[in-house]
Amino acid sequence: MPYTQEEINIGQQKINGALSEVDKRVISNLKEILGILKTIAALPALAPHLKGVDFGALDKALQEAEYFNKKVAEITPPGCAPPPY
Repeated sequence: MPYTQEEINIGQQKINGALSEVDKRVISNLKEILGILKTIAALPALAPHLKGVDFGALDKALQEAEYFNKKVAEITPPGCAPPPY
């Protein structure tokens, strides 16, 4: 069954909204994990095991991912549809 352009756009909005939400959740959880790693790295007994980790680069990568996720969500058309998907 062929779809109209409007139906395709609505479907794409739902996909974009769902992907944007997934990105937000993954980024949020990665920030939590990074916070835990920073805490662990501050413990003298464990610090040597994490001495090569560039936490600044990880912070920057998560900030960039968050920025681009917001920018992608703003693209219209088709835009993003809110849940439920």
